[in-house]
Formats: sequence, C-alpha cells, structure tokens
Amino acid sequence: MGKYLLLLLWFLFSSVIAFEQSHGLQFSSHEVVPEKRTSLNLTPTEPLCLSADTEISFDFNFSPNYETYFGYIIRLITNDNRNIDIVYNQRLLNFNFVIGENFSFVFKINQAQLYNKWNHCKIRFNQKSQEVFFYLNDQLICKQKFAFTNSTCCKIFFGTNDFEGFKTVDIPPMRVKDIRINEGKKRRYFYPLADSFGGQTADDIENNIATVKNPVWIKPKHQNWQQVRSFETTATASIAFDKNNEVLYIVSRDSLYQLSFKSGQFAGQKLLRSHEYLPRGNQSVFDAATNQLYNFYIDERKVSTYKPAIQSWTDNFTATALTEFWQANKFVSTADSSLYVIAGYGQLQYKNLVQRYSFPGKKWQVVKTRGDFFMPRYLAALGTNAATDTAYIIGGYGSNTGDQTINPKYNYELTAYSVRDSSFKKIYQLDQPGKQFCFANSLIIIPGTNDFYSLIYPIDRFHSSLQLIKGSLTAPGYESVGDSIPYAFHDIESFADLFYCPSSQKLIAVTLFSSKNNVTSVKIYTLDFPPNSLTAATKVETTKTSYLLYFFVAIGVIAAAIFFFFRFKRKSKPV
Repeated sequence: MGKYLLLLLWFLFSSVIAFEQSHGLQFSSHEVVPEKRTSLNLTPTEPLCLSADTEISFDFNFSPNYETYFGYIIRLITNDNRNIDIVYNQRLLNFNFVIGENFSFVFKINQAQLYNKWNHCKIRFNQKSQEVFFYLNDQLICKQKFAFTNSTCCKIFFGTNDFEGFKTVDIPPMRVKDIRINEGKKRRYFYPLADSFGGQTADDIENNIATVKNPVWIKPKHQNWQQVRSFETTATASIAFDKNNEVLYIVSRDSLYQLSFKSGQFAGQKLLRSHEYLPRGNQSVFDAATNQLYNFYIDERKVSTYKPAIQSWTDNFTATALTEFWQANKFVSTADSSLYVIAGYGQLQYKNLVQRYSFPGKKWQVVKTRGDFFMPRYLAALGTNAATDTAYIIGGYGSNTGDQTINPKYNYELTAYSVRDSSFKKIYQLDQPGKQFCFANSLIIIPGTNDFYSLIYPIDRFHSSLQLIKGSLTAPGYESVGDSIPYAFHDIESFADLFYCPSSQKLIAVTLFSSKNNVTSVKIYTLDFPPNSLTAATKVETTKTSYLLYFFVAIGVIAAAIFFFFRFKRKSKPV
C-alpha cells in the first residue's frame, strides 16, 4: 500500500509541475533603436519602501545569437539618489554588482548556463546589519554596507529607464521571469510575467500593476508558430537541415536557398549550372560530419553532391517516371558513413525496404534486415540517437502485405532500427486515436533525454493542419503542444518536415506543396523551445488562484490517500 501511496504522491506533484508553462519577458536590445528597446517598471506609481529583510529576486538568462550584450539587467534608484545595479560587461564576459559609483563586486556566469538555463538572482537588504547581500543561484556572491531606514524607498527598473538623472538605454538581449518581493518570510509581490500581450503586467498577490514598454512576451512565442518565410520556386523542391550551423537549405532546379536561424539571413543563389531535371520525389540531406549537402533520387540510385566553389551539383537526374518511394524516410549514419533510406510508397505498393548508400564506396545496396516485422508504409517519422547508429520510426500508413488494395491501415508503432546489426525492434504501440493521423518526415529526439517531438496531421482532407506532439521513446503516449499550422495536403504533392535548433532553442516546421505547373510553394515556421501545452489558452495568466487550486486539490487527494492507507494498515493488524 505504501508503494502505491508514493506513486500517487509522485503523480500529483508531477501534475502540478507539468502545469507550468514557458513564460517571461524578452527584452529588445541593441538590435533596435533606443526608443524601441524594452523597459519594465515595477514601481510606476509608488516606490517600494525597504523594511527589515526586504528581498527582491528574479530569474533571467540571455537570448542567443545577438551581436551586442552590454547593459543593465536591473537598476534600483532610492529616494536619496543612490543606485544599485547589475550590469553586464560584454568585453570581459562578466557582471558588475554596483552601488553608487563603485564596482562593489564582479562575478561571472558560465556561458552555457547564461544562455541555456534560468539564473536565479536575489538582492537582500538587512536593516539590522545595514548591509545589502547579492545571491546567484542561491549562493552568496557578495555583501556590502548600505545604510537605510524604513523611510528609504526605491524605484525598480529592468532594462531601459527614463528616470531623470539615472536614464539607461544600454541593455543586453535578455529574458526575465518570476520577480518576487519578500518582506522577511512574507511574500509581498509576485510578478510571473506570464502575459501574452499588452503593456502592463499584474502582481499576483495584490494586483499591483507594472508597466512595460516595447514588450516581447515569451508565452506566445512558445505557443504560436510564426511564419518567417513564404516563397515559390521552380520544380519539385526538397529541403535539408544543417543542425550544427542551424541553416535550412531549399533545393530547387536552378537555385539553392539558405535560411540561417542564428542570423535570420535568407539568401537565394543561382546555380552556375542548374539541374537539367529535378524529378518529383527527389530528397535532400545534410551530412553534419562532413558538412556536405546531398540531393538524391532513390529510383535512379543516384546521389548528387553540392559544390559551393562552383555553385553546381555533381550529377543530374534523367528519370521521367513517377518515383516508387514517395515520402520515404532517410538519415545519415556516422557509424558507417552511409545514407539510409527506409520505406516509401509508389505504384500502388507500400515499401519496407532499407536501402543504404555508402559515401566512401559510392554504392547502393538493399540491406537484408532481421528482427521484428516492419510493416510496409509511408508518411512515417524518423529520428536518430546522438550516435546516429539507431533510427526510431513511428507511425505511417500502409499494409502488412505492401499491396495498397489489401487492407491498408494507419500504423502507430514505435520501432528502432539498428545500423550495427541491421535489425528492427518494436518498442511499443500507441493506442488507437479518436481521429486517425500520419506523421511529418522527421522525429526530433532531444539530446540527453528520451523526449521526442513530431508533427501529425489527418490525410483525409486537402485543407489539413499540422499539430506538434511530444512523446517518449520509452513509454507509449503523447501530448499535443503548441498551436496548429495550416497544411495543404495532397498525398504525393505535399511534404512536411520538422527540425530543431539547439543553439537558438527553436523548432522549425517546413511545408512544401508542388503544384502541377512545376512550381513549389515553400512555407517556413518557427516555435520557441520548449513548446507550451496545447491546453494553455492564448492569454492564461499563471495566477495565484491557479496555483492554489492545484495545490489544494493535491493536498485533498493526498490527505484522503493517507487516511485510507492508515485505515487499511490498522484493519490489517491481527486481533
């Protein structure tokens, strides 16, 4: 019984934690003109008066891929014209904790920690000792003498401010959330910064209003896909992604397009020698180990290499018949320096072939596989582990025989394919959903975790939509996250894929629609990572009421569980 009680407690607290959504305020910085930079004023009407053991805390990190990071994180200005600042010095890669005109203390934050994790800061005033303490991630960094009384009050600014005599326009591109002001052990104010729009944000305890200029709210960036590019190009285009440099390649007949998600730059380059023919069903892939871009056509068993120096491809394709490998999955394995192509559909046949192209030997072969049965299919998703020696394939549409005329059906298995021994192993089967769906081409596995993300969509309509899901490689089940993306689906004329930018912390969705007039429509979307749950409304505040509701429900269930546990235990004792 005790074991089940512990499981119940774990489930309840996990549920409360899972309720948390990505939120906060992102600050526009040196990338825009001064009047467009972000300012957060916690005290627009009345200053905060310091009492015994007043503490101001907040979480912050830096947004990646910007050029200039110098500036003020927070500035406190007292009614006797003293200032307390935290300022980042980009040249020295350190922070200054400043009181007045003196550098009170210099400290550093590891760059990986600064950009990829939230850093918890606390400024604590001690009236008895007349000191101010600064803590970083619960470690005391410094303490300095700071005389104050109950009549000492201060204005509190994050980012820029226009307070006369203390104006600042230099701020780093940062993100801030969960600002708390305590008096001793009592929580006085809490600003989660969980808004989705507007120039104000409310304290959850007393509903005090803070004002924001030029806000960039984080919550909708983790909830709503943003279309960052839409254009048309010739022939049946295909795409590839360089995950190390976070560059998306769009391959067309006479041009090569590149979109960098680190710099935001988009460029299209005319080929000096264009593809004479780019057949429908061609695909592209980027080999991160060799920094090489490839375009291939399975039916001809031909792989063409892009040569940047001459702005041309090494080979052209000649096939005119429709491919037999629509929507096949592919990956590059560094374990044997090879390109793998799995499954596909064409000529009324679903495929379960594993085809291998050796880059060193420049040879194709059909791999003889073993292990669990892999149903012939297409419209599945595939992703690899970090070593690229294991591919995970989920879902798809096909039939046990491979014949389209014999009982075609949806598939919801997660299967692992091992490069080392050419074997398939079924991991689990998802429950049949209420509404059937297939998958976009890629399964994104987050490094260091068992979590994966993929895009799903119905295939019984042209005006379809892509929905992001999060699942696990070890346990069946998934949840919908983020909002949906419009998707024009017409089987062999459509293609969708998903990519992950580990540095920029973004998911990238790409849709292609190749019309019969030999033109491909390309649409590119981004969503900040990690995505928020689909159940989060566009404007749902992380309020005190929400947390209390979950807390008291959890406490009630826990109390009931404890009651029944001891009652059961008492009845179980021998008389």
